[in-house]
Amino acid sequence: MEVVPPRCCGIDVHKATVCACISIKDAGVIEKHKQRFDTTSAQLRELAGWLHQHQVTQVAMEPPGCIGNRSGICWKGSSSCCWSTRSI
Repeated sequence: MEVVPPRCCGIDVHKATVCACISIKDAGVIEKHKQRFDTTSAQLRELAGWLHQHQVTQVAMEPPGCIGNRSGICWKGSSSCCWSTRSI
């Protein structure tokens, strides 16, 4: 059984870019949206707005070590549902 939250996003953090894939499940149909953002503060704020626009309720991302504190600054106040997952 695959459990998919109704509005979620997976984020892959790279040194210069952040790749995000939103999954929206509605009436058994899954719609996906993908977008790439730079790791600048302005682009991370744009990512936060994009997630808000799609009413994303859950976000999973790898530890953002390569972009440091900028990610935390941009997420504050934008989402209470963002957490980091550790790579195994």
